[in-house]
Amino acid sequence: MGTSSATVVYDEFTFTPVIRLFRQYDGYVRGGHGEELLDLLKTVKIVNGFSLEHEKEHSQGISHIANGMCDFAAQLVVAFKGYQVGGIYLHPHDMDDGADYTYHIRWNNDTFDIKVEHVLRGTIFNGPLEAYRVFVNNTNS
Repeated sequence: MGTSSATVVYDEFTFTPVIRLFRQYDGYVRGGHGEELLDLLKTVKIVNGFSLEHEKEHSQGISHIANGMCDFAAQLVVAFKGYQVGGIYLHPHDMDDGADYTYHIRWNNDTFDIKVEHVLRGTIFNGPLEAYRVFVNNTNS
């Protein structure tokens, strides 16, 4: 059995969970789900309403746009699941699925806040995207 992970995305207005994406394997931080999540998050711009300016940025590849965290959650599923069978599942947000790592993603003051929990060690990271980048690059988890 592989190292599992769960990614919980929170609504930017109510701060309640929108989705829990469960991954059966490669859930660890460096070289696994945590690093792949970083690669996705650093390209995303969350907006509230999709304008012509956003469309231009998006079509030119300047930034990856998501119209709020619910839209981002849907894009997250596509990015990790695609059309493969198995490996990635959607679970109820409060389900105890036994994930080895849980990644909590919130939008706060124009940046992502990420909290990473390990099933045995508890919270191993909690901070903004830029600090998460440093954490991922310096961890052996």
